[in-house]
Amino acid sequence: ISTQSLFLISKLIFATGYILCYPWPMYSKPLRSFNESTHTGCNPDEYKWCSTQEGTPFAIFTGVMIIVMGLAIPCSALSLDTIYSKILGNIDQNLMQAVFGAAENLMMVLGPIYATQIFTAFGMSILCLVNASVYLLAAFVWIGAWKPVRPYR
Repeated sequence: ISTQSLFLISKLIFATGYILCYPWPMYSKPLRSFNESTHTGCNPDEYKWCSTQEGTPFAIFTGVMIIVMGLAIPCSALSLDTIYSKILGNIDQNLMQAVFGAAENLMMVLGPIYATQIFTAFGMSILCLVNASVYLLAAFVWIGAWKPVRPYR
């Protein structure tokens, strides 16, 4: 598989993972009510959507996320690093690696903040749809850049 195709496949794996984790009616269950003594369950005083939201079973969510994170993250990072290295050629690539590291650290800070805000306001179903849409948009942008990147695959 070319690095160009591997990057596209990784974006599609991410999107598919979030689509599978969406609480579809065929396997979703109502969220557990809040239990004051154990502080577990969905608290309608804290989240307005608790009474209407359904949840994806733990086994499905965890299984999908393990597969997605185990495949898509390494494939995405490897293919993008390889393509950038080929574009830059035989030069010192310390700056590129530093920018990648800084961008990754920034995403590790901003990602949970954005996800928490969406989850708090709308619940898991909207978060899954937003994340899947972002990865599908990234896939379409990558397809749009296919020809210029082709020589570096």
